[in-house]
Amino acid sequence: LWCLNILQREHVAERDDLVRTAIANERRQRAHWIHDDVCAQLRLVSLQVQSDAPDTRQTVELLADFDHQLRLRQLDELLSSGTVRLAEVLQPYIRYAQNKGVHIQSVPGFDQAARELDESTARMTARAINLLTANALAAGATSLSYELGLNDEVIELTICDNGPGFDLADVPHG
Repeated sequence: LWCLNILQREHVAERDDLVRTAIANERRQRAHWIHDDVCAQLRLVSLQVQSDAPDTRQTVELLADFDHQLRLRQLDELLSSGTVRLAEVLQPYIRYAQNKGVHIQSVPGFDQAARELDESTARMTARAINLLTANALAAGATSLSYELGLNDEVIELTICDNGPGFDLADVPHG
């Protein structure tokens, strides 16, 4: 029994060392990716500024787009962790709209936004938020409101905007 106990402790110690090594390697890889990605994006912005000689507004837009890309990469990392809160899925899109000068009238409350989502549900929710926010911005909205309806099986997302809209009867069939 004494020998088995010693062997078990050695096995646990060896397993713990392997886990620590795997975590350290993962962190190194992510740090390398972050450095390369950020430097590449900064270089792109720098080249655009140098070649196009944009005005201050264009430079701010380039940097806002860069900020959005970094936030989406961060969201992708969070999604890969397995679970993510709804607030973490909403945040990059709300921030992007704000950076575009859009007034955010309302966002979900803490109780709704704290809900945890599995990776698949979170990715689908992010796609819906992205599509609806992009459509509102493309239509020229200057004000957005994000609302959620939640129950055990359904996430109901509503994004209201003040864009010009359209008459459904004017949309061609098909």
